[in-house]
Amino acid sequence: MLQSHGEEVGPAWPIVLALLKGVAQDEEEQHVRQAFMCVQLVRNDLLSVLPVDCLQLLLTTIGSYGCQGIDQHTATNCNTLQ
Repeated sequence: MLQSHGEEVGPAWPIVLALLKGVAQDEEEQHVRQAFMCVQLVRNDLLSVLPVDCLQLLLTTIGSYGCQGIDQHTATNCNTLQ
């Protein structure tokens, strides 16, 4: 959804980022990895359409993946996004 319609999220960005941040606390490794791929997409491809007031939330969302202990590969990779 984000990949094909990310430019149209508009005022829903805070909700999307909050949901992605919440998944970082999930106990299912696959959920954490899939959600982190969405975070990477936002950071790499959709940053230009992200409202300025959501940048701090994006950074805290990325940070939450660095602090989670379920998937160490994701925790390590999040350091390259900040």
